[in-house]
Amino acid sequence: VILDEWLRLGVATLDETDKVILDTGAFTPHQGFDEKAFFFGKSLHDHISAGTHNLLNRKPPMMDRTVYYDQLSEASVEELQALAEQLGMQALIAVNQRALALQQRDKASHVTNSTKSHRSYRMNFGIFHYNDLQEDQVKDPDHG
Repeated sequence: VILDEWLRLGVATLDETDKVILDTGAFTPHQGFDEKAFFFGKSLHDHISAGTHNLLNRKPPMMDRTVYYDQLSEASVEELQALAEQLGMQALIAVNQRALALQQRDKASHVTNSTKSHRSYRMNFGIFHYNDLQEDQVKDPDHG
């Protein structure tokens, strides 16, 4: 279902061997606000759920990592954004390819894991990058 939606939105395409090719220029749908809002909501929900899971000390903890720096120049932030996009896309492509292979295997065997229950699970792996002026330098009234 997700792949069909990605294909519809232009986030991914299939090559001549039906291999999924993600749009490396952006992983944000270009079709319109509704599609963007849909994916934003899914990502936000799952990120908050992972954080809540960890705050409540549930086991095993879910991956939720951030790299945060301040006192950077605009040029440094631009360089880091390019690096984050490059490495982020590599990670998304690798996880996507493995997830697709596992999904196909699991559908064929009608179980999600031979040692676990036969229930069906979902997962979400996402990456984002954000930057802004430090609060003490912001003059925009929208930033307080």
